[in-house]
Amino acid sequence: MKEAHGKTLLYILIILIPVLAFLVYNYVFNIYEVDYKTTDTKIYADGASTFTIEVVPVNGLGFKVPFRNVRTVFTFERGKELIDVILEDRENGKLVIRSQQKTGEVEIIVKPEKSLFPTKFVVHILPNYA
Repeated sequence: MKEAHGKTLLYILIILIPVLAFLVYNYVFNIYEVDYKTTDTKIYADGASTFTIEVVPVNGLGFKVPFRNVRTVFTFERGKELIDVILEDRENGKLVIRSQQKTGEVEIIVKPEKSLFPTKFVVHILPNYA
């Protein structure tokens, strides 16, 4: 009788372990969508204000996918002469720009590898008065 329970438990484990591995892979480690973390889109023309875009892969549970990053292409449609690019990490999906002493708007097109369509961000560089 004890041997029958042991075999039943073994069969259940043999079936349960691959099913759990499949579920963990598909819901925890698979990228379902891409989210963007940004700072305020209004910065000042003081030469020190920065704007950051970070592309975050999201899993099926709604959390950041562990151990994975999204390759991203950042293109400047307008206003590249108004900013300095501090960091453009295409492998990890992060962009940091700093304003120069000029006002205007900067349009940034963000195209992650795992996204169907690109996203446009408009950064307003405002005059630096008190």
